[in-house]
Amino acid sequence: MKKNIWKKLTVMALAICLSVSCLCIAPAEAAEDTLTASMEYLVDECGSRLYGTPNEEKAAAFVKAQFESFGYSDVQWVQPTLNSVSYVGKLSFSDGTQDIYGNCYPNSDAFAKVTAKLVDLGTDTAYAVPTGITGDIIGAVKFAEAPTLDAVNAIAAKIAADYTDVTLKGLLLCKDNSITVVRTKTLDNSTIPCVVTTEYFFDAALAKADALTGMERYERTMTNAVIATKEAATDDPDAIIIVTAHLDSVMAAPGASDNATGVSTLIELAKKFSTVDNGNIKLIFGAVGAEEGGGMLGSMYIINNLTAEEKAIAINLNMDMLGAIQPTGDGVPLNAVSMDIYCGKGNNAKPLTLNLPAYLVTNGAADVTWASGIENVRIFKYGSSDHQKFQEAGIDAASMIVVTDEDDDIESINHSSADTIENNYSYERHLMCTNLMANGIQTAIDKELSKKAEITFTKKNDNTITAALSNGAQLFKLYDKVVATLSVEGAEPVELTFTADALTAPVTVDPETCTITAIGYGSGVADNKDAQRSEELKNFSAALVAETTVKTAAPETGDTFNTTLYIGLLTLSAMAAAAVVCKAKKVEA
Repeated sequence: MKKNIWKKLTVMALAICLSVSCLCIAPAEAAEDTLTASMEYLVDECGSRLYGTPNEEKAAAFVKAQFESFGYSDVQWVQPTLNSVSYVGKLSFSDGTQDIYGNCYPNSDAFAKVTAKLVDLGTDTAYAVPTGITGDIIGAVKFAEAPTLDAVNAIAAKIAADYTDVTLKGLLLCKDNSITVVRTKTLDNSTIPCVVTTEYFFDAALAKADALTGMERYERTMTNAVIATKEAATDDPDAIIIVTAHLDSVMAAPGASDNATGVSTLIELAKKFSTVDNGNIKLIFGAVGAEEGGGMLGSMYIINNLTAEEKAIAINLNMDMLGAIQPTGDGVPLNAVSMDIYCGKGNNAKPLTLNLPAYLVTNGAADVTWASGIENVRIFKYGSSDHQKFQEAGIDAASMIVVTDEDDDIESINHSSADTIENNYSYERHLMCTNLMANGIQTAIDKELSKKAEITFTKKNDNTITAALSNGAQLFKLYDKVVATLSVEGAEPVELTFTADALTAPVTVDPETCTITAIGYGSGVADNKDAQRSEELKNFSAALVAETTVKTAAPETGDTFNTTLYIGLLTLSAMAAAAVVCKAKKVEA
């Protein structure tokens, strides 16, 4: 998850923010449940889950095992190919613990894998080989400032001169107090392999130095996605709910908030709904990779494997950063849960409105116990996580995230080594978000969510034609009204409005030659704190999704013609606007 805030803070300012803010909110005591177990495994066992690395793959294997333990069969584990190959410095260990990653120098084939013991040499101003160390070594050196080529060359030269029984084969480097990975382009000219990481992972590597099996330049070629499906009651679902959270974190981060929280909630939801009667709604749970700069390929795999009709009846609920407690760069606390909605850019942008998945969650907020420091659940206009890809594909989508109420800002230590369970995680907040999401899904099940409007046209004896919303009783558990527009070349469009009290309407345009579109309208809570903001945004429409052209022989008296319209998202681009085209079915009276 990326948001463009406070990215130019100095490391000193971040460290001060950390030390002060930790005094404000402490994580609630974690219960021994799926959430806690998943968090601990993803953060402590998998570590930095950089996409395309063994750590991300380890996380994917864990998710698959969890899904299968809940009784899901045929769980998919796929590994989409990255759009471009990239490289990372990798230290691996024989004890089965997480790899350590960093920037690699030189970033070329000149970086050969190094197999040697890892030795703490000290700092760039006071380094030495400990007594008794001989043979090939990888030296670990902590710098006061960013490592430089001159400094690295000086260290290599001095060790070669002063320690004739030691051969320096590589260097593990970090900047003192660094929580992000510093970049030193000049190190590309280094003749000795170097990996630069954060202080957190530098210390973690030294703590298990005896288990080091090697340091290498690792080629990243793929990412991961793990998908579990609970089928609907029939082979013809009324709706598909796709629940997603991204597996990967960035190189520098253990990724507690971003995004072990989202994945843990995904696992918890898959567990909960494995034993729930989901009616005729298909549920898909997807742990998706490459969100952090890799093209969101895990989500794209799900999207690309949906048929046109499945896209028309799908919604996406995404989860990203659900338990954070650290403030923004200027000390503003995170005090709200947002359902972020991507509204497009430039000419494709549309106004912020309450969409269907956001509606399901925000309207269930009143039934959830609010966590300490959280004051609101509301919607906001923002993309930059996997829900963006779903909305660009014409699928209603919203992403849950803990932020500041007014500006949707996130914690300043995002994407850093400070994103740990100990420092940036509240079980209470995490549980609240999990319950919010569960309530939203359950609301869809209870209201028998359908994105299909079944309209039947019948020609009467007096040659009039009546349109009836066949599944209106089901639709009006969620929608306030459904409006169908009939258009025929050379005539004025005819608008048919269906409500719970008016399921039929006369038709003045012959349906055999018309184009029909449908919109489902409703209203709900868009903001649980600010009544004015809620009023401004409370209306949602599941807008246009499909156009149906009915072309049949001239109907005879008593003949019935049935067509299905798909209620869903107003598409954001011309490419996505190619909606589903259905054929009307003639039903004998």
